[in-house]
Amino acid sequence: MKTIVEHMLPAEFLLKQGIYIQTCGHIELAAWQIIQMVEGVDPTSQKDVQRFLQMKLKTWDILEALKKAGNGCRPHIGIRIWMLRADIKEGILNRNMAAHGAWYMENGGKLGVEHYFRDYGDKQYKFISGKFLMRSINYAVAEADRILRNAIEIRDLLTKDNKTFLTFREPSSS
Repeated sequence: MKTIVEHMLPAEFLLKQGIYIQTCGHIELAAWQIIQMVEGVDPTSQKDVQRFLQMKLKTWDILEALKKAGNGCRPHIGIRIWMLRADIKEGILNRNMAAHGAWYMENGGKLGVEHYFRDYGDKQYKFISGKFLMRSINYAVAEADRILRNAIEIRDLLTKDNKTFLTFREPSSS
């Protein structure tokens, strides 16, 4: 049985939207882990655990912490962290629109979206009604993938310095 949304939107778009949203989720996770590695998290300290969990709830808190994290490590890594921060900040509106916007198919094959959001600068609510071609969606997915690859490379560089981060994964049962 197809859902209503599957009748409203092409399967290719729904797949790309899911890939994009998951990629953005992993970007934020990697950025959060990078911050922990630079700041030095103590996984046995409830105060540390709670502080980092609170940060994880707000993308803007992660962005602020990334700015500071760039100062807390070697310059070649710090510059990459600042660039990662800029990429994440630039993509927030697209990420929120992908996750929270109501997408639809226009006559003529263009994708449309209606999205309402609160601007973090002036705190006013705003409305977006946009039209997109599938190639724009493909570009957004490719760009998010580039950002995630960069975040993973930064995290791997910090891991080589024996830096750690919080993880709450369930142990796998064999």
